Amino acid sequence: MKRITLMLFLSFILLPPVFAQFVIQKETELFPFVADGKWGFINKSGKIRIKPQFERVGYFTNGLAVVATDKKNMTIINTSGKALFEPRELTIYAFSEDLARVKKGDKWGFINRQGEIIIPIKYEFASDFFNGIARIKIDRKFGFIDKKGRLVTRLYKRAYNFSEGLAIVEIDGKRGYIDTFDDLVIAPIFDDSDGFSQGLAAVRLGGKFGYIDRSGKLAIPLLYSQARWFSDGLAPVEIDSKWGFINRSGQLVIKPKFNTVQNFYNGMAAVKIGDKWGYINKKGNVVIKPRFDSALPFNSGIAQVGIDECLNRIPNKLSFAPPCGFSYINKKGELIWSALPFRSRIARN
Repeated sequence: MKRITLMLFLSFILLPPVFAQFVIQKETELFPFVADGKWGFINKSGKIRIKPQFERVGYFTNGLAVVATDKKNMTIINTSGKALFEPRELTIYAFSEDLARVKKGDKWGFINRQGEIIIPIKYEFASDFFNGIARIKIDRKFGFIDKKGRLVTRLYKRAYNFSEGLAIVEIDGKRGYIDTFDDLVIAPIFDDSDGFSQGLAAVRLGGKFGYIDRSGKLAIPLLYSQARWFSDGLAPVEIDSKWGFINRSGQLVIKPKFNTVQNFYNGMAAVKIGDKWGYINKKGNVVIKPRFDSALPFNSGIAQVGIDECLNRIPNKLSFAPPCGFSYINKKGELIWSALPFRSRIARN
C-alpha cells in the first residue's frame, strides 16, 4: 500500500489507484510561481504579491510558507514576505499547530515560530502535529509524542497518523485502530486500511475493499478492488478497472468510467480520461475538458495543472513547489497564470 501523508495543502498529483491516508486541504490566498529561476507568490487573480527571490518555496499554510533563501538555508515567511527568523541550515516543513518539522542529516525534530528547537532533532522520522499529537519513528518503530516530546503511546512496527481521533497500527501483520489513550478500539483483523474520514474508513479483507464505522462494524460491503477516503460526501472506488464515486450510504452516484480519479474538494474532482486530466462536478458531468497532463484539486477557487510532459515531475508530497513549468486555472478552466505563456491557449475551453 502506498500512503500519502496528511498534509496541510493537498498537493498530490497523478494519485495512483492504491490506498492513501486521507489528506486535509487548507484554503490559501497565495500561490507559488517562478520567473527567471526564482520563486515568488501570486494571488488567485494572478497578481504578484511576493516578488520572485527564493531558490525554492513551499505552499502557504495558515499565513506562513517555507522558503529556501539559497541551496542550504531556509526560513519561514508571512504573507507580506517577511521572514520570522534568520535562515538556518535545516530542512523545514510547514507549520502545524505552531510547530514545524525540521530535518538535519537523517534526523527529525521540531521548531517553534521563532526558529527555536523545541523538540530535539533525534527521530528517524516525524509527522506534523494534529490535535496535539505527532507520529515519530525511533529504533525502527513508530509511536506518538505530545508537544513536549513525551511518548504517549507504545511503539509499533507500523503506525499511521491520527484521523478523527483514531490511528491505524499494525500488529502481527494485521491492521487495527487505537485511540489517543493508546487503547486498541478496533481489533487488528484487516489486511489493509485507511484513516477515518467523515466517520468511515476504507478497509480490505480477502482481496476486496469496503468501509467500516468507528465501532469497527462494516458499514459498506466489501465490493471494490480499490477504495479511497470520503471528502465532500463522496469516495472514489474502483470496479472492473474503472473508477467512480459512492456516497456514505454506499450508493454508486457516479458510475465507474474513469481511468483514475482524485477526491472531490470544493465540489469538483480531477479525473483522467484517456491520457489527459479534466474536472467533473458531483453529478459526474465534465465541467473542464480533459486536456492536461497533470491536475491538482481546486484550492481557493484555482487549481494547478500541467500542460507539458515535464509537469509530471510535480511532487506528490508537500515540501516544495513544482520544479518546472506549470499553470493555474480557475473553475471555468480559464488560465490565471502560466510558466509556459507561449502555450497558454491550451488551458482555455
